[in-house]
Amino acid sequence: MPRTPFRLPRLLRHGITRANHFFDGACALVVMLLTFTFLNSGRMPKGLEEFLSVRLSVKNVALVVAFVAVWHLCFSIFGLYRSWQCHER
Repeated sequence: MPRTPFRLPRLLRHGITRANHFFDGACALVVMLLTFTFLNSGRMPKGLEEFLSVRLSVKNVALVVAFVAVWHLCFSIFGLYRSWQCHER
């Protein structure tokens, strides 16, 4: 008798997909901030706090939000968040 493939309940698949959305956005944000900090470490004579206080503006926060939104859009367009790919083989 052939075995039927195990399928996750729809609610669980949806939850995993939502967790992937959050985790991907958080990873993108962390990588961007670490890269930005590393590349600008020579411009921090008085420490990280003063550097961030000068660099943190409404425009920069809006750019970060736009970056994460485009990140999610690209991942969605290429199908990386489709839950049916997780269990179908």
